[in-house]
Amino acid sequence: METSVENKTVSLVLKNEYTVSDIRYALNDEPLNSDSKHYTEPIILSKTTAVKAGLFKDDVLVGNVFKDTVKFHNAVAHKTTYQTEYHKRYQGVGAYNLVNTLRGTKNFRDGRWQGWLNSAAEITIDLEKETPINKVTIGSMENQKNGIYYPTLIQVFTSKDGETFKETVAFKRPYVDSSEPELKDFILECKAESARFVKVKVSTSKNEKNTNEGWLFIDEILID
Repeated sequence: METSVENKTVSLVLKNEYTVSDIRYALNDEPLNSDSKHYTEPIILSKTTAVKAGLFKDDVLVGNVFKDTVKFHNAVAHKTTYQTEYHKRYQGVGAYNLVNTLRGTKNFRDGRWQGWLNSAAEITIDLEKETPINKVTIGSMENQKNGIYYPTLIQVFTSKDGETFKETVAFKRPYVDSSEPELKDFILECKAESARFVKVKVSTSKNEKNTNEGWLFIDEILID
């Protein structure tokens, strides 16, 4: 998936393991069948869209059906500035990873996560114009066996000029032991704040038993 900053669009690329294949896809409420569109080039999306796709042979669907919903929000494809840089081992797709609509899986090596080691993540998003902000959602994961921990503190700051920020909302949670990998969206309501710039600071406190390494993973910052 690629993000166009200029057009504020997302390009969805469909692939499978066969060099010659007949991939067909359907959007939103369209049925996926032999009459569906043939996939020949990236699908350009500019709004929230449900996508279904599958491999066809002799006009018959074979194998599993891919299903996903690409959710657009106010921050999609907008300039993102990192006050604390993500770790080189977990870069995602780079500068627009947190605003490209592509969500991570429980596989922390899937290339969709950005990671911070033993530090908070601090990111500022430029919405380009003053925009009503009702909530900010932080997508995160926890996999304590591999030293990855949920946030224990999230702070959202807003600004009209990019210079003077005020804390709009904050969220705290205690550390909790967990044995299984988990995904969670942390949602912070903002009471219809209007701003051009949104700064998010996300911190985590690792288990006291593991003093050497504590990772924070984020896949998307959604602003609605």
